[in-house]
Amino acid sequence: CANLEYAVLPESMTYMGHYEFRNCGNLAMVNIPDSVNTFGSGIFENCPYFAALCTASCDGADYVTENGYTFMSPSNPEYLLFKDADEYGEFLYAVAYFGEGGDITVPAAVDGVDMGVIYDGCFYGNTSLTSVIISEPAFYVGSQAFAGCTEMAKILIPASVGYIEDDAFEGCDFTAYVYRNTYAHEWCTGKG
Repeated sequence: CANLEYAVLPESMTYMGHYEFRNCGNLAMVNIPDSVNTFGSGIFENCPYFAALCTASCDGADYVTENGYTFMSPSNPEYLLFKDADEYGEFLYAVAYFGEGGDITVPAAVDGVDMGVIYDGCFYGNTSLTSVIISEPAFYVGSQAFAGCTEMAKILIPASVGYIEDDAFEGCDFTAYVYRNTYAHEWCTGKG
C-alpha cells in the first residue's frame, strides 16, 4: 500500500481490522463511515500524513483521536479537528483551517460536538481572513492561533473564552470585540 493516498470504506462496514493500513506511508485520508463501531489495533500505524474523514460524533473520530490522529468532518471540511473530553463532556480542537477566508465564523459545534479549542497555529499566517467571530462555547485560544493574520481587521471573542495565550495574535493589528467583565476583556485591556 506504499502508493495508497486515499480510501473510501463502504457504508455497510462495521469493523476495521488490525493493522489494516499499517505502513501506508503516503496515506493522506480514509473516509470512515458512521457504521464502523469496532476497531482493531494499529490500523494506521506508520502513516505519518494520515487524517480521517468522518463525523465528529461517530466512533471513528474517537478511535483516530485516541491514537493521536486528526480528522475532518464531511459537514465542515474547512477544519482539521481533534476530539477530547473533560469532566464537562466532549469537545473539539480546531487544529487547522483550510477555508477560503474572508469573514468567517468559527462554528459553535461540528456534528453536535462543541468546538472548545482554537489550537496552536490554527489560522497561522492566513492573510485571507478579514474578520472572525469565535462562537460560544469556545474556551481557549492557543499559541499563535491567529499570528500573522495581517488582513484580519476585527474579531469577536465570546464570554466563554477563559484563556488566550500571550502570542495568540502575534503580528496582528485588529479591533477586538469582547464582553465587559470577561477574561477576554481583561486580556485585551492588558495588551493595550
